[in-house]
Amino acid sequence: PRLLAYGVMLAGGVVALAQSRAVVVASGIENPWAVAFLPSGRYLVTETLAATAFVFAALLSLFALLDVIRELKDYGQGTYRLPQITAYVLMSVPGHAYELFPIAVLIGTIFALAQLAANSEYPVIRVSGVSVRRFAWMLAQIGVALGLASFLLGEFVAPATEQAGQRV
Repeated sequence: PRLLAYGVMLAGGVVALAQSRAVVVASGIENPWAVAFLPSGRYLVTETLAATAFVFAALLSLFALLDVIRELKDYGQGTYRLPQITAYVLMSVPGHAYELFPIAVLIGTIFALAQLAANSEYPVIRVSGVSVRRFAWMLAQIGVALGLASFLLGEFVAPATEQAGQRV
């Protein structure tokens, strides 16, 4: 009997069946159905940082807009014009960033993990052999790196820009 031509994707290699004979395109694959999670956790880092950056940008934009609205009531008093308002708002962004960073990281991480679960990626990661402990360790490393960035922002950048903004 003649078999229809089929192509099956297996772990980056393709085995094609054509008219009763198999054509091997890739060999040496021990478990062609296995899914390997990157040892460095790059995928998790990328997803978490992208979601966090999106939430962070949205929150910073909202707070900057609220600052502009608040400052517009003083528009025209003395020499306080649009360039001074813009400078003040831009100088207050690092302070807002320091205040909003923890909540942006929390919301971004929850969103990223929810997306992994919604797309059935988290179960695939778990089935492929990544333990809960290893997954939590990767998340903890991301958290420590972001916490360090928040510390540096709050200790060195935000106070200087806040003082400069008050002088405007």
